[in-house]
Amino acid sequence: MREIDVNAVRNPQILLHGLSGADRVYTFYYDETNNIRRLHVTANGFNVREPMCFVLGGVAHRGAPRPLDMAALKSAVRLQPNATELKLAHLGKGDLFSLLKSWKVEAYLDWLQAQDLLVHYSAVDPLYWATVDIVDSIITHDRLASMQAFHRELKADLFTILLADIEDAAHLFHRFRYPDVGEANRPAFIGELLQRLEQREALIDRFGFNVLKGVLQAGAMDPLIYLQDEVAGTLLGSFADFTIHRICLFKNAQHRLDVEPVIQARLAACTFLDDGRELNTFRFVDSRAEAGVQASDALVGLLGKLFSYVVRTGPAQLVADRRRLIPGQARTLAKLNALLDRSAEETPALLHQVASISALRAGQAFLEAT
Repeated sequence: MREIDVNAVRNPQILLHGLSGADRVYTFYYDETNNIRRLHVTANGFNVREPMCFVLGGVAHRGAPRPLDMAALKSAVRLQPNATELKLAHLGKGDLFSLLKSWKVEAYLDWLQAQDLLVHYSAVDPLYWATVDIVDSIITHDRLASMQAFHRELKADLFTILLADIEDAAHLFHRFRYPDVGEANRPAFIGELLQRLEQREALIDRFGFNVLKGVLQAGAMDPLIYLQDEVAGTLLGSFADFTIHRICLFKNAQHRLDVEPVIQARLAACTFLDDGRELNTFRFVDSRAEAGVQASDALVGLLGKLFSYVVRTGPAQLVADRRRLIPGQARTLAKLNALLDRSAEETPALLHQVASISALRAGQAFLEAT
């Protein structure tokens, strides 16, 4: 049995990011989308060539569990009487822009607002997550401590360089047994990263190029501490830790999770402790019997489409696509953004996203553009 001290997990994050409100009593309902189970690389490339953003999240509200008016929602979206539960597919199908065009999605967002529900999520770009240890392994050394203030920009620029050719990145990682690069392979691995940086210099600004080049050159001289003694080829072993993190961060909340056997097995092997006292704040529920989980399915699916589109689309294309929205699409996007803003105002701890800072900024501009 794995014992998890929830305060050891949550307190550093609260202090580092200034997260207020994490001690409040909430009820969280969860679903997930784009769970590829694990990300690994072989001689044939990534097991999923271009994984979309994983999203764990859904709706939440202050206080203990309370009834949600699902009858009103089903009526608003004209759900078929024989449907046993609400799914995103009942509201719309297709890509993000098709969903934004659906009047049912707009009606669903209106219902969330009327029910005084909050949005919560932990969203992860798996490819970005797989690359961050390169920069962290270099700047963790004392002589480069000053670079830690710019870690997000360094990671974003390196990710831009690698993302320019996903197949090439996969072959590079496979040849060097990434993330188990090790001491012997370190100089050659850094050398190949520098080579790609030089070849793709035009993809990032000149200042970022020079800083990243200097950091990578320094990386050739010191151990890459997060890229040794790892499992070769396994870039992301499981998404279960993101669920664990939410349970720890909101230790006073109740967590209602959709049935997911892999996550259930992982959590069954964990004991959560709060100052030595065992916590039992989560349980898995049948979505057909839990309105909050049904409501979360549609929300998480929509967010998965949004985040995946943003992280794989260049800034210029994001601007062009935003300008082409028809009035109904723009109105629905504005309603989604209003829900996100209200949730962030409640506490920024509700919204957690692991992605390139460049993508995060571009995505925020896409949501807020008028």
